[in-house]
Amino acid sequence: MANNPLWYEQVVIGGLFFRPERFYELNLTADQFFYPETRNIWRIVEMLAAHGKPIDLVTVCEGMESANSEHPLHSAQFVKQMMELNVSGANLHVYADIVRRLHRDRMAKAAAQTLLNALEKESNEKGGGSDAINATVTALLELYSEARRHEYRLPDAIGQAFEWIDQRAADGAVKVTTGLVDLDQAVGGWHPGDLVVIAARPAMGKTALALNFAHKARVPVGIISTEQPAQQLGLRFLSMQSRVPLQSMRTGSLTGDAYQKLSEATAALHGMPIYIADHSAPNAAEIVAQGRKWRTQYGIDLLIVDYLQRIAVSGRGQRHEEVAQTAIALKNLARELGITVIALAQLNRNAETRSDKRPQLSDLRDSGMIEQEADQVISLYRDEEYNPDTADRGIAELDVLKNRHGKTGVVKVAWLAESLRFENLARGNHG
Repeated sequence: MANNPLWYEQVVIGGLFFRPERFYELNLTADQFFYPETRNIWRIVEMLAAHGKPIDLVTVCEGMESANSEHPLHSAQFVKQMMELNVSGANLHVYADIVRRLHRDRMAKAAAQTLLNALEKESNEKGGGSDAINATVTALLELYSEARRHEYRLPDAIGQAFEWIDQRAADGAVKVTTGLVDLDQAVGGWHPGDLVVIAARPAMGKTALALNFAHKARVPVGIISTEQPAQQLGLRFLSMQSRVPLQSMRTGSLTGDAYQKLSEATAALHGMPIYIADHSAPNAAEIVAQGRKWRTQYGIDLLIVDYLQRIAVSGRGQRHEEVAQTAIALKNLARELGITVIALAQLNRNAETRSDKRPQLSDLRDSGMIEQEADQVISLYRDEEYNPDTADRGIAELDVLKNRHGKTGVVKVAWLAESLRFENLARGNHG
């Protein structure tokens, strides 16, 4: 009986006849039943519950007769046998959990078999297994997500909160750092499950800021670059690590000990768990699949998407609606995988018409849903882009415009343009 799906499925249905009020508590679907007979009965049970009708021998048998099932049953006798199992309603949740587990096991085996078949095909047809690998990873992650618990009593939630507090105390206040002390203090570092939007006008340095976050995170990071190829990101990382000006590398005008610095930088970067996908116009589904793959293979804790408005959409709806759906997909991905997703976003031109060019939440381009879905919105502003004579040359403002976890406000950091670095300001220079 230990792994006999039919017995457990019969026990669940038979027990439900004695305790029909526990139907919703069991949280089972017909697709989780293996045998056609029990699957069809559960569909009828679902229909009865949806219409507020009693769940008993008479109503289920009537439902089976009117359904004219593809697998005809000797209805009354079959159901009567299940009732004769005399299962205690108190243990129904235990048997329902077993039905769910057996279903997940079957789905996992089916996904594995699909992958094996594709890999066998790959030996004969070059490249035949790549899509199947991605599909298998996605299927297994969906099974994992399905297995996670989503309903809690308040004491359970409080218990989890204390576990989180204890873990923070053991690991330090910030698990995944932004790399900038004042920003860490403002937002508490990056939080699992959060969608963070970094917003700015073009040429402010959004990509450079995101790469600085990746460079200093000290955890595995995935970067999806829609605008720049991997080679360009490689140059930027080399410049940040070595402090050799990016322009010198671009023009090939390296002097002095630059090559030595680059060699040392290469060795340091080689050990960093940073993974890059440079799709020019990925859609939301492709980004989700890539994030799941990296989480499974490399355990990424941070996913950076550069940038939100370049993600491909169907073109069949309003632009703001499609960008909204993308933002929702990224937020759901962050929650599903337990990672932080940082999405870069363009601001519209509204700021250009104001005397103070600093961004506002209303400047987010294409969709107010970006603001709604984001746990944090941080704008990037450098006054020297608008005022060449400013006293704040070499200073960038990170304005926490929205923060579900705490305060908002401006954090000032140093901007080292030649090597694309954002650094902590000396304590006397915060202004």
